[in-house]
Amino acid sequence: MGEAARRRAAGQVPALYHYTSLQHLPHILADGCLQPARVQEGHHCGILWLTRQPHYEPASYRQGTAGAQMPVRFRVPPDYGRDWRRVSRAAGASDRWIVGIAEAGRKLGSDPAKWLATLDPIPVAGLTIDAPAGDAPVMRLQDALWVPVEGFSVEDTELDETALGEVLDEMERARKAPGVDPRNAAKMTGTPTITSRVLLLDGIPGLVSTQLRFPGGNCTYASTPAALVDTTAA
Repeated sequence: MGEAARRRAAGQVPALYHYTSLQHLPHILADGCLQPARVQEGHHCGILWLTRQPHYEPASYRQGTAGAQMPVRFRVPPDYGRDWRRVSRAAGASDRWIVGIAEAGRKLGSDPAKWLATLDPIPVAGLTIDAPAGDAPVMRLQDALWVPVEGFSVEDTELDETALGEVLDEMERARKAPGVDPRNAAKMTGTPTITSRVLLLDGIPGLVSTQLRFPGGNCTYASTPAALVDTTAA
């Protein structure tokens, strides 16, 4: 019996994690699944990324950890994990892309040897959701104590005209910001489908997260503290 088989038999297989942010959480919960995301033009299907990293995944946190960017993670059963390179090739990625994303991850302090992936959605029912306890700056997440999130609720809502205008203005500023890859900016064109959801969590300030899904299937997000937005039930 190999080492991996022995660990499975003994119940010692390390948990896998999918790291995301608070602003994505209401849409994941409403969908009922962690969904693979298309990460590059030319890939014919999306990739859902997982990791064995139990404290934090540096490649996930490039925008800070405050407010809507606060990290959260799902604990995922190990049977979902597959070799990320094979999954990437199955999604249509080139070997050059695979080498490049591994190098980019290392520069951020990540360890590609701990990455796994799948092409399949993962139902979130029964999965534990964790958030870092207290205030954990991005460079100190490796020392954070992660605790289960409980008492959450998600409701569809509609933004009032002022709040919606602010969301669209924010999206346009992001699209035209200096340094934005023109290929990424081009993905945010056309009339998006707009979905706003209110997320309430015990011990965490509520927020309204708005998803803008463009005709090509690409999404961007904007978030506002729930206390600052007038909303109505959808």
